[in-house]
This record gives sequence, structure tokens and C-alpha cells, in this order.
Amino acid sequence: MSEYVYFLKDANEDLMKVGISENPLAEAKSLSRQIDLEESRVIAFPDKEMAHAVIEELHHFLKSFAQGEGTGWYTTEAKDDLLEQAKQLGLKVDPILG
Repeated sequence: MSEYVYFLKDANEDLMKVGISENPLAEAKSLSRQIDLEESRVIAFPDKEMAHAVIEELHHFLKSFAQGEGTGWYTTEAKDDLLEQAKQLGLKVDPILG
């Protein structure tokens, strides 16, 4: 089963939640914030180990954009650059609704 790194865009603020899940759509629906599913993205990985390695690097990279300690919420300033870098690395970035 695939593991996903997700980028969930807050519908009302310039924030995104970055995390890992087998079911990112269910994760989005479980949050208390309203999520803009049209703007949210996922990257699929074949196993948990690879996804966890990537998410650790992402959290380190995004540290200066964090909104609260250990919440997984970040400002969206880095989102476009981050997703473009993922594409350049050969990772397939998909819409969460795709």
C-alpha cells in the first residue's frame, strides 16, 4: 500500500499542513480547519520508510515557516518552490482529488 506525503491548503488562511498518511483525503476531512481540496497536493511513495525519510527532510526545510511547535502547519510561502523542487527530483505531485 502506498504512503503519501500531503500538503493540505487551509481554505481561509495562507497555511498548509504537511504530513504523512495512507489516506490523506480522510486526514484532510478529519481536521478542524476547512481544507481547500482543489489546492491540496500529495506525493505517493511505495513504502513508509521512503515517505518518512522525505517528511523528516521537509519538516527540517520548512522549520522557519512553522506555525507552532510540532503542529505540522506552515505558512504557504514555500509551497510553490517546494512542489517545484519535488517535480525536479522526479517525484510526481498530484492533486489530492486526482
